[in-house]
Amino acid sequence: MGKARPGHSDILGTLDLETIDENTFEGLSPESGWGRIFGGQVIAQGIVAAQRTVENLSARPTHSFHSHFLRPGNPDIPIRYEVENIRDGRSFSTRHVRGTQNGKGILMMTASFQDREEGFEHQIDMPDVPSPHDVEITPDAFAKSIEHLPEELQKRMSEPRPIEMRFITERQMHDPKPGDPEVDLWFRAADFVDLPDDPFIHEAFLTFASDMSFMDTALVPHGTSLIAPDVHGVSLDHSVWFHEPVDMRQWHLFTRESPWASHGRGFVRGMVFSQSGKLVASVSQECLIRKLQPEG
Repeated sequence: MGKARPGHSDILGTLDLETIDENTFEGLSPESGWGRIFGGQVIAQGIVAAQRTVENLSARPTHSFHSHFLRPGNPDIPIRYEVENIRDGRSFSTRHVRGTQNGKGILMMTASFQDREEGFEHQIDMPDVPSPHDVEITPDAFAKSIEHLPEELQKRMSEPRPIEMRFITERQMHDPKPGDPEVDLWFRAADFVDLPDDPFIHEAFLTFASDMSFMDTALVPHGTSLIAPDVHGVSLDHSVWFHEPVDMRQWHLFTRESPWASHGRGFVRGMVFSQSGKLVASVSQECLIRKLQPEG
């Protein structure tokens, strides 16, 4: 009997890939009311696969990855991750990851790892925002945002959420208002998630979380959201640069902005700060955002 599928709230189980051989791994998906795999899951599993092929990972941690989503993934089919060792140099290692289902590519990723070393240092200041403990939690707003979704999807989204998010920027998905293309929020692993001390699991956890509602930032100026029936949105690519070690058991500020959208695409970039103000990661994504035309 094969490995059981992880539950919807079990991110650690989702990141626990089965090793097929030294360069091939297999990942499972929770059941999905969307009928496709969440992109954050695919890139998180992809970076775990790449990490497992770096022999001296503790001395040469992940510094970036760049990925392209090729096809929607089927949550009922295991994903096979094949890792190619492009280069192990004196300071850097490079890996290419191909995620497939039934022999067809759904993910293409290049991941880079660098030895820890001293160098020039600077960073921008963290924005002056309310602390996560001063941000009002409004469960009623979340309930309203999903009440028009299919019943099965409502059920899935109402389950315990492994990533706790507190929005500083007011964003009502069910009743969006036009605004500046900027969204700030705090996020961390929920209390029930027993994250280990392994820093590379925390990198994968951050990778998973970095895709949550990220592309929606590009829709803010247009007064609509991803759950609107006339909007079709999918991620095209996703990149993360890891600047410092991250502990996802602690609150992190995720600032997002969308400087451009046109030609059916939107671009979003973001920065992740620790609560102490240290810039720990940068994120960017281009997404497909189309306004569907009425039938007939």
